[in-house]
Amino acid sequence: MSTPEQTSRARWPLWMWPPVVIGLVAAAGQFFGPLAALVVATQTLGTLGIAAGYNLLERPKWPLVALVVFALATVTITVGLLRVERRGLPPIFMSKAQAGKPADLRGRRVTQKDVRALEFRGARLSGADLNGLDLRGKSFNGAEAVGVNFSRTRLDGVELRGADVRGADFSRACLAAADLEGADLHGARLDDAVLAQAHLPEDAKKYTVGWPRKKVGSACT
Repeated sequence: MSTPEQTSRARWPLWMWPPVVIGLVAAAGQFFGPLAALVVATQTLGTLGIAAGYNLLERPKWPLVALVVFALATVTITVGLLRVERRGLPPIFMSKAQAGKPADLRGRRVTQKDVRALEFRGARLSGADLNGLDLRGKSFNGAEAVGVNFSRTRLDGVELRGADVRGADFSRACLAAADLEGADLHGARLDDAVLAQAHLPEDAKKYTVGWPRKKVGSACT
């Protein structure tokens, strides 16, 4: 049986919260992007939990519920923001405008799932780890890719015209029919890479490391 205090507090209609949550999340997503929508959703649902505790629980209990909900919301938002600071915004949270812009993945590990949503033309990739990815069909023209780990990647037929790939690691990568005209390959590693029909800068053999003994190999299988 509800107490008079609970009956008095129950005047707050909980049915109104779902449309409020949906409206706030939609507005945040529209004006500030999906990450903002995630933050607003967490905060709003936390507020809903506090309101529900206030309406439905006895006074000694609902402050504890409020504290727990607030702590969980704070932890969720903090972890999400730290993840973005260290590894960048996941492609799933990129807006359409962001997804069409050159990627900034400096120093980060890229997964095969990420590749589908990213634009590598003119991207900033220095120090990134793309080891073992299938990058066929992508363009790296004009990309800044100093020291990138391209080892064991499928780059056959890929365009890297004018890309800065100094010190990049292409060991055991498939570069068959790749177009690297105008690319800066100084110090790049090519150990056991496949270069069959690849278009390379003149005299590239002189300033790269580990030039493969043969242009064919198992990297393209």
